[in-house]
Amino acid sequence: MDVLTVSSENLKQSVLSPNEIDYLREVDVMNDFETYQNRLNEIKELSCVNEKQILSLLDSLEREQYFSQEYEELCKQVSLEREDYQKIKDFSLDHNLDIKVNSGSLDLINEDKVVVVSLDSVQKTGEVLIGEHYYRRTENYYTNVQRGEFRLPGYEIKDTYNVYGPNSSLTGSIKVVEVNGTKYEIPIVKEERQYHGMLVRTYGTPDFKKYAVATISIKEDAVIRDASSHKKEATRILAQNFIEGKHFPGTFTEQQELALREIANGKVAETILGLTPHHSGNAEMQYVPTDLHKAVNHLGGSWLMNEKNYFKGFECHDTEQIRSNLSSSQLEYISEILPLKDADLLIDRIDELNDMEGFPPKAIDSDEGVAKLLESIQHDINPLYLEAPQDAVQIEEISETMSCMKELNYNEWKEISFDKRMEVLQELENNIAEIAHRPSCEVCAKKLGDGHMGYYSQDSNKIVINSDFISSNSEKAYNNVLETLVHEGRHAYQCYNLYEREVHPRQGEISNWRMNEIEYGYQDVKHFGFKIYEMQPVEADARAFSEDVFKSYMDKKA
Repeated sequence: MDVLTVSSENLKQSVLSPNEIDYLREVDVMNDFETYQNRLNEIKELSCVNEKQILSLLDSLEREQYFSQEYEELCKQVSLEREDYQKIKDFSLDHNLDIKVNSGSLDLINEDKVVVVSLDSVQKTGEVLIGEHYYRRTENYYTNVQRGEFRLPGYEIKDTYNVYGPNSSLTGSIKVVEVNGTKYEIPIVKEERQYHGMLVRTYGTPDFKKYAVATISIKEDAVIRDASSHKKEATRILAQNFIEGKHFPGTFTEQQELALREIANGKVAETILGLTPHHSGNAEMQYVPTDLHKAVNHLGGSWLMNEKNYFKGFECHDTEQIRSNLSSSQLEYISEILPLKDADLLIDRIDELNDMEGFPPKAIDSDEGVAKLLESIQHDINPLYLEAPQDAVQIEEISETMSCMKELNYNEWKEISFDKRMEVLQELENNIAEIAHRPSCEVCAKKLGDGHMGYYSQDSNKIVINSDFISSNSEKAYNNVLETLVHEGRHAYQCYNLYEREVHPRQGEISNWRMNEIEYGYQDVKHFGFKIYEMQPVEADARAFSEDVFKSYMDKKA
């Protein structure tokens, strides 16, 4: 075993206290290794030093005895050569990893309880986790182990990386989506593929094979080329196959057939109207109906093939820096389809140019050049895809809408039934959603108990309000109901921006919501207390917004 050294600059505590040394040496490591190791772990926790630092402060005989005993204990559970143990131990000390045996596997585990290295000493195989990406987090998780850093002679060791997409929780199940009145059953699977010298496991990948109208193989070097070239190559092959009669009659619409003939005659295009090329592996493209492809959120092949998505030094957390203005050639790429008056194709093309994997797409008119192109047709585009008004405008429009709703007036409200009140609240929510450029929520009533006004459920897209307040005729309860509806609707707006499409005009506020909701997590009253709960960005924003709306509404009534 190599002699361990550590510089005083790297020690949080350069020398253990005499009591700590005596406490460790009270135990004979050769006769009671378990107690010795337990005490060493206690000292690590109490003294804020790691195992390598502690061992460096012992004499060479003590260290060698400790290593010998640990090796013997491990050999009782797994088959292990002494030379391999030495390499494993050196690596574990350098990276502050604990050595554990779990069901015959020798694992190296970090402070986060993550298995960084897993070895099968019988099969002579192993895996090294380099990092993980989670769709709803702006930062990747890194184990601080480099590709190729850990190897053992005679072992087949793979570096791995885990990617958890939007539907990772559904892996192994079927996701049912409804598109244009038709239900589709999409298997959500785990995929394993080689990217960037690693075995990348992707959880939550949709399998569109059942609904793909065509599957095209492309050149194997796709992984080192940009996604646009994959699509152009595949679409050219698709067109050639069509000309050669390799597709059943009726596979394509007349408009699609016309487009395929033009491509076969030399026109360059990434796809044809109504179909989206979907990466199914490194060198295979499936042509999936565009509406279906859009309905199942996922991290596509272009994300997986882009090495910068995996490693430090390439991440940029300010999406405003990433989404620079589109070039003149890109604007021309958009303008050439404007005469088609196909909103879906237009949205797909703009999203393609603004693609930022791991983040939801931006409002399609967020780029100044694109906004000018869309001026004449903006009224034909669903507001869900367009930038929302500034908060001041939303507040004014919502309060004006409220003042125009006759049955929302308190004197009228007192006279209408519970069911009618629910209808009025749903109508108000629909109007607020339209103003905010987000999907409308279903408004529900439920007994929530004293002190609980309501909540927004992202999973069901419902706003739930305490039924006791809705049924009450008191003016205070009436005020609380309206403020709760607006407050929870603002949470729906925040979630739409964080997970579906960034339509909010102020990127800095979205970044604050993302940090609160995704990076640090939502701070509830039960676990963090009321003060922290109300001060977190998403709650402070929703509270201020609903208060401003209600004040403006009351001013209009006065």
